[in-house]
Amino acid sequence: MKLKIYSSLSKKNEEISFVDENISMYVCGPTLYNALHIGNGRTLIVFDTLYRFFLKFCKKKITYVRNITDIDEKIIQKSQQSYKTPEEVVEENYKLYNKDKENLNLLTPNYEPFFTEYLPKMFDYIYDLIEKNYAYITHKNNIYFSIDKLEKYDFLQNIEDLNTSVRINNEDDKNNSKDFAIWKTTDGFGYNSPWGKGIPGWHMECVVMHQELLGNSFTLHGGGIDLCFPHHNNEIALCYGRNNTLCTNIWVHNGLLNIKEEKMSKSINNIILMKDIIKNKFDGDVFRYLYLSTHYRSPLNYSEDKLENSLKNIKKIREFKFKYNNFLNKFCESVYSDHLLEDFNTPSLLNYLHNKIDDFIQSIDLKEKQIIYTTILNTLYMLGFNLSIRTKLSEKEINKLTEQRWNLKKNKEFAESDKIRTLLHNNFIEIEDTSYGYIWFYV
Repeated sequence: MKLKIYSSLSKKNEEISFVDENISMYVCGPTLYNALHIGNGRTLIVFDTLYRFFLKFCKKKITYVRNITDIDEKIIQKSQQSYKTPEEVVEENYKLYNKDKENLNLLTPNYEPFFTEYLPKMFDYIYDLIEKNYAYITHKNNIYFSIDKLEKYDFLQNIEDLNTSVRINNEDDKNNSKDFAIWKTTDGFGYNSPWGKGIPGWHMECVVMHQELLGNSFTLHGGGIDLCFPHHNNEIALCYGRNNTLCTNIWVHNGLLNIKEEKMSKSINNIILMKDIIKNKFDGDVFRYLYLSTHYRSPLNYSEDKLENSLKNIKKIREFKFKYNNFLNKFCESVYSDHLLEDFNTPSLLNYLHNKIDDFIQSIDLKEKQIIYTTILNTLYMLGFNLSIRTKLSEKEINKLTEQRWNLKKNKEFAESDKIRTLLHNNFIEIEDTSYGYIWFYV
């Protein structure tokens, strides 16, 4: 069994044999200068779902690394603006990040390293690059990677596009305007190094961590499409400079999340933080459905209407789960569709599951209903949906309220019975009246 998934390096689908081979994946995690926004959430969900897929089907070792950037110019800038130390900024946002991870039902990777733990390893890496003439020290004690030493530099983007699509910093101590910093000397906050006090270049951080934790070669590297150039391109350059290898041939990027067709940006004040929008109504399952209902490589244009539609679909799925839970049969063999094998097509799989729910409703065969129900639930769990009970009411309280409502309805006190129905609805409980009485179920 092989997964075909698009690589930004080869510009085509690449095959991953995952059943009987080890899988190792590295994904760029958050930079802790702020709380996560909903664009960060998309990247986290996409690769969490891919990780779950490998966990379900791979019979050998799976190693998942998702880093945490705990030193960056944005963190230093935020610390200066807030009159806090960089460490305090990181600690504050790390707590928010952990809460968002819980809300989004993210699995914990095998490794979630902080870069500051790897500074000594980075110094060794820089020494090697200098020794091999892939890096040089300037008169300002900055250290740059020399792209002129490479046979090619445009690994993930055409070289003729670089000047127009990416801002190039033309510091006066560079040999080439496209050379990128791997160590920057600072006057203010910084770390001690063999070259004086400073901070690492962003691209160095990920390279050091994935080499230390995954070695010189691993299965795939992931992240948002906004990291494709220059970040991931420069990671490849650094790997090639030291090890003469690309580290991986499979570079997977999820599309941007836009707000009203525009990229989220601080300058136009359209950034939406996860912590501000994940509430009782829009929980992690709703966002997971929102993200997975669009193909991971396509742009996702966020809107409240799309979020409401995701909520509607999650309610349908929860109703199906709790209303028919007596059909769960752990001895049924689950049959998974192969939608994910073709470039991880989660929208197609979700449509398939909705069709299977319709098949379940129409079927009158008990064994068939058990197989369909079990298959749907197992697939949803594999995709990372939590589908947990959300009400704070106890079963005793629910039974008391539903019985009161039923008696009021029998006495034709419809206004009062509707008040109880609304109360239950607001507590994620639905009631369905039948010819023989009523049933209630969680949603």
